[in-house]
Formats: sequence, C-alpha cells, structure tokens
Amino acid sequence: MSVQKDSKLLIAILAAASASMLMIGCGQQTSETRPTNSVPPHQTTPAPQNGPAPNSNLAGSLVSTVDALMGTYSATMTTEALQEMSDYGPVQPQIVSIALYKSQNGSALYPYANVQISGPLASMSFNTSLSLGLWDFRYNGGYKYSFITKDVTLPSLTTSRFALELVVALRDGNQFDPTQSKIRILDCGFSQGVASGSYSLPASCGNELQDVSIRDDLGKR
Repeated sequence: MSVQKDSKLLIAILAAASASMLMIGCGQQTSETRPTNSVPPHQTTPAPQNGPAPNSNLAGSLVSTVDALMGTYSATMTTEALQEMSDYGPVQPQIVSIALYKSQNGSALYPYANVQISGPLASMSFNTSLSLGLWDFRYNGGYKYSFITKDVTLPSLTTSRFALELVVALRDGNQFDPTQSKIRILDCGFSQGVASGSYSLPASCGNELQDVSIRDDLGKR
C-alpha cells in the first residue's frame, strides 16, 4: 500500500510540474510573437482638405520633441499586382515617402507634409495638413506619435479613398526608433462625412486597406 501511495503522489507531482511548465512556455511564446511595432487603438480622422485640423496645434508641445519628429520618412508599399510582376524578374519597388515639416500661424504651430508615392504601379505627389492620432503614447522604451494625411484617391493603386498615417516612435532622449515606427495606409472608402466646426471631415478611417500594405521597413533621413 505504501508503494502505491508513493507512486500516486509522484504521478501527481509530475503532472502539476508539467502543467506549470506548459503555462510558462505559453506565456513566453505570446510575448515573443507579439508584433514589435503594434499600433494601439486610437482615433484616425484624416486631415481636412483645406486648412489645418483643429486638433493639430503643436504649440503646447516640447520644442525638442516637435523638432525630433520632423524629417523625411520612407517605406516600401506592396500589392498583389506588384508581387505578380516580380515573378517575371526584378521590379522597381513602390515607395511611399512623407516629408514632415511645421508651419507657424500666429501663436499656433501646425504640422504639414509633402507625400510622394512612386513606382511601377502608381505615382502621385501632394501636400497636406496633418491631423494628430497618437500623442505621447507611452511604450516600453519611449513615446509614440502619429500624423494622418487628408484622404485622397489613386485609382491605379486602389479603388478606395485612403489616407496615410505616419507613426513615429521616439526613444527616451528623442531618438528615432524604427522598430516601433511605421506608415499605415487607411481605408476611407466607407466614410460618411461628419460636421466639425465650420467644415466637414470624413469619418474615421480606422481600418487598413486589404489589397495594399506597407512593409515594416520605415527609415528616416
């Protein structure tokens, strides 16, 4: 009887240890597979077609932070059509570039951008004011900020209206963190339009386009 009791006790201990190891292993796997540049839920209202967005005055922000955010950001855009073209040999990449700058208007300071899309599928260039999405969003290592362009059309690229969102992460010390930064292409095709003060804005363009994506290879110069 003593031997049987000892065997049952040993089996119970081993089972508990195995369950504990399984739980620990699952927890580690979740942490390792989580995207490093994930973007938290936030409002993604595009900038108005004319004039600055009412939420984009940067005058109350730290000058050092605003200056650190300025610059030109570029990433590679991909589509199924571009992938099919590459099957037949080398293809020039489709590049999206956002040159971020600021403009003083009295006591207000607004962000603007020149956006360029170039490549074998589509090309366009436009200037836009910027609406703010994330601001001083804390992550492990620094803060995230985001700027959203006006919504535009480019039929050779997609049938939906879209806006671009530039997400910039600054490590403590205002150092650009490319591993946490990205450009998102937002689907505005189903926007209904909402009144905002003296002008009308499209509704939030929160979903990313399904047929066009931008790689996590954002660089800054």
